[in-house]
Amino acid sequence: MSTRQKDLINRYVAAFIVVLFSGCAVGQKINYHGTVADITASGTKTVGTATHDQRPYVLSGDKSPDVVGLMRGGYGNPFNVKTESGRPLADDITETVVASLTKKGFKAVPVIVLAKDSIDSVMEKLKANNGENLILLTLNEWKSDAYMNASLYYDVNLKIFDRTGNVLAESDIKGTDNLGGSFNIVKYSKIVVPQTFKKKIEELLNNPDVVKALQ
Repeated sequence: MSTRQKDLINRYVAAFIVVLFSGCAVGQKINYHGTVADITASGTKTVGTATHDQRPYVLSGDKSPDVVGLMRGGYGNPFNVKTESGRPLADDITETVVASLTKKGFKAVPVIVLAKDSIDSVMEKLKANNGENLILLTLNEWKSDAYMNASLYYDVNLKIFDRTGNVLAESDIKGTDNLGGSFNIVKYSKIVVPQTFKKKIEELLNNPDVVKALQ
């Protein structure tokens, strides 16, 4: 086989890989619903829970509330990844916190709020359920990004209030995690990102101050 023939074959193979990766990257979804975190606190209090999506690209309308990250094609071109449930990411997060609290005996109540809601409006919706405690997660950033490796960018604040709105405890997580890689990055991301999501929710809820406020 001549050098020119080898070069042509290599180009065809490279082009095939680019097309394959681009096709795999389109229309992907990641499962954020049905997760139950392992938390320390237990009790029987009624707890209203809301997640307020304040990601800049959601607030601007550039991305829809169900976008959870990016999957990149063969040339590194990004395609949106959305929630498997089809619901806003904030609603899936609220569902997870509610399910985790319910498992430990709490009477957890989901409170659905919109990204465009003001903080005053969010607090009024939380107070309306008459919970003994109120939990508000503020989603400043949450985005996975997968190409050869998977990464997770996150910035989440959790506050616990009493029924009148006084802050009892606060917990923050912020950073960028390298989640590793795989030849089949699509399949790998669908496994490792939900696993990391569960750990992050546990980190927020198992903060000692949060546990003390819930008990």
